Amino acid sequence: MKAILVTLACIIGLTHAKITYENCLKKGNEALAEVRHFEVSPDPPSFSKNVTVTLDAELFKDMPENLMIKMNIYKVTGIFGIPIPAPCLLGVGSCTTPYCTFFERFKEQACPFFPGDTCDCDIKAGLYGGNQKITIVPPNLGPLIKFVASGNFRIELRFVDKDTKKESLCYVFKGKALP
Repeated sequence: MKAILVTLACIIGLTHAKITYENCLKKGNEALAEVRHFEVSPDPPSFSKNVTVTLDAELFKDMPENLMIKMNIYKVTGIFGIPIPAPCLLGVGSCTTPYCTFFERFKEQACPFFPGDTCDCDIKAGLYGGNQKITIVPPNLGPLIKFVASGNFRIELRFVDKDTKKESLCYVFKGKALP
C-alpha cells in the first residue's frame, strides 16, 4: 500500500491537478487494494505551489515482492483530446518499475502517509492514509518544463505480477495542471 501512496504522491509531484479517479481493474482479477478517497488541493493545483494530499486506502493482502508498477502518463491535447505519452526519465513518467525500487526512490514523500508504521518496502495488509492531510512540495522543474507539462492529463497506474503479467491494481487519474 505504501508503494501505491508513493506512486500517487509522485503523480502529484509531476502533474498537480484536480484529480478524478476510477478503478480500471478487469473483472475476474483479484484486487490487491482499494483507494476509497483521494483528494488534492488547491483546486486546480499548480506546479509552482505546495499541494495537500488526502488519501484513504486499504491493502487487502501483503504486497508480493514480484510486483511491478506500470505507470503511463499522458498529456491530453487539443480539441480532439489526443493523448501524448510522457517519456520515462530517471524512473519517472511512462515507466515500468519494480515496486520496491519505486518505493525506495520516493520514500521521503511516502513516509508521512504512514505515521507509526515502519516505512519500508515490506508492505503489509491494512488501512493506510485516513483523513490526515500531507503537504507535498513540488520539485523545481523550471519554467519551460512547467509550461510543457501543464494542461490536461491522464495517468494509468497498474500493479502487475512480474511472472504471470496479471494485474492486481489499476486506477486511471484525470485532471488539469497549472504551470
